[in-house]
Amino acid sequence: MKLKLIIVFFLILSGTVWLVIISSINSRIYSRNLISAIDESNYARLEELLDKKGNVDAKPYSNFHAFFLEIFNDPPLFYAIRKGDIESVKMLLEHGANVNLESDDCKPIMVTASSVNVERFDIAHLLLDYGADIDYVDQWGVTPVVNFNVGHNSDDDYTKGYELFLRFVSLGVIPESSNEFTYGNFLLYAVTTNNVLIVDYLINSMDYNILSTGKDRVSALIRASQYHSTLVVEYLLEQGVDTSYRDDYNKTVYDYAFEKNYSDIINLLKP
Repeated sequence: MKLKLIIVFFLILSGTVWLVIISSINSRIYSRNLISAIDESNYARLEELLDKKGNVDAKPYSNFHAFFLEIFNDPPLFYAIRKGDIESVKMLLEHGANVNLESDDCKPIMVTASSVNVERFDIAHLLLDYGADIDYVDQWGVTPVVNFNVGHNSDDDYTKGYELFLRFVSLGVIPESSNEFTYGNFLLYAVTTNNVLIVDYLINSMDYNILSTGKDRVSALIRASQYHSTLVVEYLLEQGVDTSYRDDYNKTVYDYAFEKNYSDIINLLKP
C-alpha cells in the first residue's frame, strides 16, 4: 500500500513538473511570436495572438539561453518600446501587459522608454496612463524623469516634450534645484534636450539658477553646447549668460563648439 502511494505521488509530481515545463515553453514561444509580429509591424497578427490570451509578459528565452546567446530577454512590451512602436505598445497595454516589470538588466519600463526615439513622449503618456512607476531611483539617484530629460533627437516635437514635462510637474516629480545628480542639478540635464520651453519653466517657475554649474564646474551654457542644443544656447545667450566663463578644464562654451565644429553655435557666439 505504501509503495502504491509513493508511485502515485511520484506520478503526480512528475506530471506537475512536466506541465510547468510545457507551460513555460509555450509561454516563450508565444512571447517570441509576439515579438516577431512587433518587429514586422504586423498589427493584424499581433491582435490575433493577443486575443489568444497567452502570457503577454513572458520572456522569449530561458535565462541560460539568453545569457549564452548574449541577447535581450525581455517581455514583448520592452521590444515595442525600444522600437518606438506606439501602436504595438498600445495593443499590449490593452491586453494586460505589466507596466512595472524590469528589463533583463534590471531597468524599469519608464527608464527603457526614455531613449531618444521621437516616439518616447507619446509612449511615456501611455505608460503613465496604465500606472507605470515614476518614482524608481537607480544607484546614482537618477529617476525616469531625469532620464527623459537628457539629450534630444533632431526630429523631436518640442511641444510634446514640454507637455510630458508639465505632466511630470503635475505629478510632483521634478527634482528641486538643490538636488544634485552626477552632472549637476536638473537644469544641467534639461539644457541637453534643446527644449527652450522646459528650460524657461525651470528658470522662471521653479527658481532654478541660470548660472547653475555641475560636474567639473560645467555651466548650463557649456553643457547645452556639448549636446548641440542650439535653441537652448541661443535662449541662454539672450538671457545674458557670460560666454567667457571657463570650467575646470579652462574651456569656454566657444572652445567646446569649436572642438565639435558646431558652426551654428559658433555663429551665435560671434560678437
